[in-house]
Amino acid sequence: MGKRKKGLSKGQSRGARVGINVAPVGAEGEFLTPAEGAPVLRIVVEPGASSAVQELALGYWSLDAEGQWTNRVSALGDAARTAETVRDHTHAVALTLACAGCGELPDVRSRSELDAQGVLATTAPSARNAFPGE
Repeated sequence: MGKRKKGLSKGQSRGARVGINVAPVGAEGEFLTPAEGAPVLRIVVEPGASSAVQELALGYWSLDAEGQWTNRVSALGDAARTAETVRDHTHAVALTLACAGCGELPDVRSRSELDAQGVLATTAPSARNAFPGE
Protein backbone atom coordinates (compact mmCIF):
# COMPACT_ATOMS: atom_id res chain seq x y z
CA MET A 1 0.00 0.00 0.00
CA GLY A 2 1.13 3.53 -0.70
CA LYS A 3 1.63 6.24 1.85
CA ARG A 4 -1.05 8.81 2.48
CA LYS A 5 -0.32 12.32 1.27
CA LYS A 6 0.74 14.70 3.99
CA GLY A 7 -2.16 16.55 5.61
CA LEU A 8 -4.88 14.08 4.67
CA SER A 9 -6.71 12.07 7.28
CA LYS A 10 -7.34 8.36 6.86
CA GLY A 11 -9.99 7.70 4.24
CA GLN A 12 -9.69 11.20 2.75
CA SER A 13 -8.31 11.90 -0.70
CA ARG A 14 -7.61 15.01 -2.72
CA GLY A 15 -10.23 13.92 -5.26
CA ALA A 16 -13.00 13.60 -2.66
CA ARG A 17 -16.37 15.08 -3.54
CA VAL A 18 -16.79 18.55 -2.07
CA GLY A 19 -19.82 19.98 -0.33
CA ILE A 20 -22.04 22.12 -2.52
CA ASN A 21 -24.83 24.11 -0.89
CA VAL A 22 -26.47 25.94 -3.80
CA ALA A 23 -29.91 26.22 -5.38
CA PRO A 24 -30.39 26.75 -9.12
CA VAL A 25 -32.03 29.99 -10.24
CA GLY A 26 -34.31 30.30 -13.28
CA ALA A 27 -31.47 31.19 -15.67
CA GLU A 28 -29.20 28.36 -16.79
CA GLY A 29 -25.80 28.56 -15.12
CA GLU A 30 -27.03 30.69 -12.20
CA PHE A 31 -27.21 29.51 -8.60
CA LEU A 32 -27.89 30.97 -5.14
CA THR A 33 -25.93 30.15 -2.01
CA PRO A 34 -26.62 29.21 0.67
CA ALA A 35 -29.47 27.04 -0.58
CA GLU A 36 -31.49 27.52 2.62
CA GLY A 37 -32.45 30.81 4.20
CA ALA A 38 -31.57 34.18 2.71
CA PRO A 39 -29.09 33.88 -0.18
CA VAL A 40 -25.84 35.82 0.09
CA LEU A 41 -24.38 35.19 -3.37
CA ARG A 42 -25.68 34.61 -6.88
CA ILE A 43 -23.14 32.45 -8.71
CA VAL A 44 -22.94 32.86 -12.49
CA VAL A 45 -21.12 30.21 -14.53
CA GLU A 46 -20.34 31.23 -18.12
CA PRO A 47 -22.29 29.43 -20.86
CA GLY A 48 -20.36 26.53 -22.33
CA ALA A 49 -18.32 25.85 -19.19
CA SER A 50 -17.73 22.14 -18.67
CA SER A 51 -19.50 20.26 -15.91
CA ALA A 52 -16.13 19.91 -14.14
CA VAL A 53 -15.64 23.70 -14.17
CA GLN A 54 -19.21 24.21 -12.95
CA GLU A 55 -18.75 21.75 -10.08
CA LEU A 56 -15.43 23.37 -9.14
CA ALA A 57 -17.03 26.84 -9.18
CA LEU A 58 -20.01 25.77 -7.10
CA GLY A 59 -17.71 24.15 -4.56
CA TYR A 60 -15.57 27.30 -4.48
CA TRP A 61 -18.45 29.75 -3.97
CA SER A 62 -20.71 27.52 -1.80
CA LEU A 63 -21.69 28.88 1.64
CA ASP A 64 -23.29 27.09 4.57
CA ALA A 65 -26.35 28.39 6.42
CA GLU A 66 -24.14 30.52 8.72
CA GLY A 67 -22.46 32.26 5.77
CA GLN A 68 -19.17 30.37 6.07
CA TRP A 69 -17.38 28.78 3.12
CA THR A 70 -18.48 25.17 2.67
CA ASN A 71 -15.06 24.10 1.38
CA ARG A 72 -11.46 25.11 1.82
CA VAL A 73 -9.89 26.03 -1.51
CA SER A 74 -7.18 23.42 -0.86
CA ALA A 75 -9.90 20.74 -0.72
CA LEU A 76 -10.88 21.63 -4.29
CA GLY A 77 -7.39 21.08 -5.73
CA ASP A 78 -4.36 23.25 -6.36
CA ALA A 79 -5.28 26.64 -4.88
CA ALA A 80 -3.73 28.80 -7.62
CA ARG A 81 -5.22 26.73 -10.43
CA THR A 82 -8.63 26.64 -8.72
CA ALA A 83 -8.67 30.42 -8.26
CA GLU A 84 -7.63 30.98 -11.88
CA THR A 85 -10.29 28.63 -13.26
CA VAL A 86 -13.02 30.18 -11.12
CA ARG A 87 -11.93 33.72 -12.02
CA ASP A 88 -11.85 32.87 -15.75
CA HIS A 89 -15.24 31.11 -15.96
CA THR A 90 -17.47 32.47 -13.18
CA HIS A 91 -18.33 35.43 -11.04
CA ALA A 92 -20.53 35.97 -8.03
CA VAL A 93 -22.94 38.79 -7.30
CA ALA A 94 -22.89 39.89 -3.67
CA LEU A 95 -26.57 40.10 -2.74
CA THR A 96 -25.82 41.69 0.64
CA LEU A 97 -23.76 44.63 -0.61
CA ALA A 98 -25.14 47.50 -2.69
CA CYS A 99 -23.36 50.54 -4.13
CA ALA A 100 -24.15 53.60 -2.01
CA GLY A 101 -24.28 55.73 -5.16
CA CYS A 102 -26.35 53.69 -7.60
CA GLY A 103 -27.70 50.71 -5.68
CA GLU A 104 -26.03 48.19 -8.03
CA LEU A 105 -24.90 44.86 -6.61
CA PRO A 106 -21.18 44.23 -7.20
CA ASP A 107 -19.75 41.37 -9.27
CA VAL A 108 -16.78 39.69 -7.64
CA ARG A 109 -14.33 37.21 -9.11
CA SER A 110 -12.73 35.80 -5.95
CA ARG A 111 -13.33 35.10 -2.30
CA SER A 112 -10.63 37.64 -1.48
CA GLU A 113 -12.74 40.40 -3.04
CA LEU A 114 -15.67 39.41 -0.83
CA ASP A 115 -13.52 39.23 2.28
CA ALA A 116 -12.03 42.67 1.58
CA GLN A 117 -15.52 44.18 1.35
CA GLY A 118 -16.86 42.41 4.45
CA VAL A 119 -19.70 40.76 2.53
CA LEU A 120 -19.80 37.64 4.67
CA ALA A 121 -20.14 39.63 7.89
CA THR A 122 -23.81 40.22 7.03
CA THR A 123 -25.78 37.32 5.60
CA ALA A 124 -29.26 38.79 5.28
CA PRO A 125 -30.06 40.80 2.13
CA SER A 126 -32.38 42.96 4.22
CA ALA A 127 -29.34 44.21 6.15
CA ARG A 128 -27.35 45.29 3.09
CA ASN A 129 -24.02 46.95 3.50
CA ALA A 130 -23.11 49.81 1.20
CA PHE A 131 -19.90 50.17 -0.72
CA PRO A 132 -18.72 53.49 -2.15
CA GLY A 133 -19.78 54.12 -5.72
CA GLU A 134 -17.23 54.94 -8.39
